[in-house]
This record gives sequence, C-alpha cells and structure tokens, in this order.
Amino acid sequence: MRQPATPKVNTQRNAQPRSAAAAAPNSTSALATLENAPKGGKQRTPVADRKFDKAHETPPQIPNRMAIAARYATESENSPAKPKPPKAKGSKPKEGKKSAKTTNRRDIPPTIELASITELAPRIAAADHRRRAGKFRKVATRIGVAASLAGLTWLIGFSDYLALDPSQIEVTAEPESLVDLAAVEGFVKQHAGTPLARVRTGALAAQAQELPAVKQVAVTRVWPTGLNVAVESRVPAAAVATESGYNWIDATGIVVGQFPDNGGLIKLDGPVDEPRVLADMVEIWSGLPPELQEKVRAMSATTTDDIAAVLHSGQIIRWGSAEQLKLKIATAQALLNRAPSSPLFDVSSPALPITR
Repeated sequence: MRQPATPKVNTQRNAQPRSAAAAAPNSTSALATLENAPKGGKQRTPVADRKFDKAHETPPQIPNRMAIAARYATESENSPAKPKPPKAKGSKPKEGKKSAKTTNRRDIPPTIELASITELAPRIAAADHRRRAGKFRKVATRIGVAASLAGLTWLIGFSDYLALDPSQIEVTAEPESLVDLAAVEGFVKQHAGTPLARVRTGALAAQAQELPAVKQVAVTRVWPTGLNVAVESRVPAAAVATESGYNWIDATGIVVGQFPDNGGLIKLDGPVDEPRVLADMVEIWSGLPPELQEKVRAMSATTTDDIAAVLHSGQIIRWGSAEQLKLKIATAQALLNRAPSSPLFDVSSPALPITR
C-alpha cells in the first residue's frame, strides 16, 4: 500500500523545537483534537500567537492537524483512501464538479475499546443461542405434527383398533313387514374387520337395496366399531295372479315378494312384467272412494289404456287410462245410481259415457 507523504510542519510558527511526543501525539489525543476542531469557516487563533501576561507561562504545544491526519492514515490498514480535511461552511464547490461529502466514515477512527467488545460477547452468544433454539423448536414442532398426523391416519384407516365389529351392527326396518333383515345383515357382515373409516357406506346401501321389498337404505357409522343400517321397506298395495300364486306389488308396480295367496289385497289381472300397467291399475284402485272399493272384486288390463274393474255383482267399469280420474269416478258413480242393473259402464271418455 502506498504511504502518503507526511506534510511539512511550519517551523516559523512555533519558535521552540518540539519533542517527539508533541510532534506525533497518540491516536486518542488526535481524535480529541479533531472533535474539538472548529467546523466553521473562521479559524481560531493558535494559542502560541496569543500574548501572555505572565512571563513564567509558556504557550502550550498545539499539534499540527495535518500531521495527525497523516499519522492516522499511515497506521490504519482498513482505510486505503487518503484522508480529506472537512469542508468549511460557506465554501462553494467548483463548477462542473459535485461537492464532496463533509464527513467520511473512513476518517473517523474506531472508538470501541477492547473492554466494550468483551462485555458484548456474552450478549452476542446469548442472542445466537436463542436464534438456534428457535429454529430447533420450529423443526421439532413440524416433525411432531407430521408424526401425529401419520399416527392418526394409521390408527383410523389401517389399524384393527377401529375395525368393523359384527356384534356392533344394527339393522332396523320401518315399517317391519316384508324385509328380510337377516339378508341385509349378511351383506353388512361381509365387511367385518375392515377399518370403519374405509367402509363404503354408499356402496353398501346400494347393495342392500337390491333385495326384494327394500325401498331405501341408509347406512351410518357408529364410532368406534359399529354400523347402523336403517331400511325403508316397500308397502304392498295389490297382488298379481301368477301360475304359482301371487306377486305382491307396491304402488309403483315393483314386486315386493311372492306368496301363495293375495293376503287380502286387491287382485290384479295383468302383465307381471309391465310395471307401468300395474302401477296405473294400483293408482285407479287407490283413488276410488271406500264405498266403491268395497264393490270391486278385481282389476284387469293388458295395456295402460284398457284398464277395467270387475265388481262383485259381475258388472264391469271400463276406466281406460288413469287420466282425468276424478271426473271418471264421479261419472261412474252417477251411472251406477241411474242404471244399477247395467252390465257395462264405459267412462274412458267421461264427456261421453256409455252404458249397456
């Protein structure tokens, strides 16, 4: 590193020769001198030029500021730049050039002593320890949460602790009529030993709904190891005659079960494999008033447009389809009262009824 040249000291200003200590003061006195130096444009009159009243007093030795700056620049290894004296107030920068900063951080010597650094060391170490401890706590918390979630997932979805227990399966039917509860329970028990969280309740309900007389099934989990199966059964509304007996059907024409007799239900003579025709027959029968239902012995049809009712007296009422049912029922009742001995009443067109 290039060493700056030491400026010459004005020998005419101070008549007495200076000692080595006065010519090169230490860094601390130099800093104090720099701090106490005037910052304005006017320079104070050196103490050496003042007049003294007492003859025995000697003027103090004033160190040269340029010598102090040069000494500091030589001793400082971290300040390669040449020190610049502070700019006096009121001075204007030259045209075309930017004004230099009045203070340069490199010109100020470090003021932190070794004792201060020694006192700050424990605080720095404590802060570093707290920072490391905070990072460790965050990592430990994340690992703990991940481990807890993994353990909970295994416990609920894969372990045998929460598996389906056959003794905890409950099957109910409302109303209890034609539902085979044992068959429904058999479907459910096929999933015994499976973790309860992995039991597909929707698929299980759809499987049980395929059984006869079952209209709807609701499957709910009963923690920790049980299932509740609520079955809504179909209500029989009529009986269709077959070669082997009777098929009981509900109001929609769905077969509920096969039985040897009609069980007191209205007898239907129609195509068993046509639920739409059977459903229209049941709709007409259900819409009749009680006094007219007592006179009907059976219902017959081949299609949805030629439905007829056979009375106990042998008389026949032709309804046609299930449309305009209320008007047809009122017309049929009027015809029965007007011509009670007629064998046939055709009300398929209620505006033009026919009696024979």
